[in-house]
Amino acid sequence: MVKTNIKEKDWLKNVQLILVYSIASIVVVFPIADKGHFAIGTMCTLILGVYLLYILINYLVKEPKVRYAIVTFFKAISMPFLVIYIVYSISLFFVNIDKEEIANGNDLEHFAFIPIDKGIYDSIKNTDEFLLSKMEENEKVYILNTTAAIFNIPINIYNKDYDMFNIGNFGKKGEKRIN
Repeated sequence: MVKTNIKEKDWLKNVQLILVYSIASIVVVFPIADKGHFAIGTMCTLILGVYLLYILINYLVKEPKVRYAIVTFFKAISMPFLVIYIVYSISLFFVNIDKEEIANGNDLEHFAFIPIDKGIYDSIKNTDEFLLSKMEENEKVYILNTTAAIFNIPINIYNKDYDMFNIGNFGKKGEKRIN
């Protein structure tokens, strides 16, 4: 019986290489975990999964005809899946280009070239008009919501304790200090 060193296996070198690329590309998913970033960030991980499945089939199935049939079946399934995945990623790219038009025409201060949904843009504009009208009347308005910063940033307002209205964001003495 001849012992083979696992480090000499070509498939292991391939797995290590794809794993490094998978780890590096998965970083794209964070901090913005949306469909587009997920589609791009998981591509290498999906390829690694298919490759590991291929290796497992070759290891477990010893009969050449059965192995060939299984590998052919998975190739027939994985190729269309890969094409669909690439087309989906490209379509997400074009959706973001459409959003870029809104970003380029965006007149919100500090939001230049940031794609914003039309509904959110309209909401920011309406809320900011209301806030500015109240400021002219010498009234102070606080938005007690986790999204307060979205409305306050374009009009250069910063309410230290209320713009990030989440438990734990209040520093020393927490919520007790605000009472």
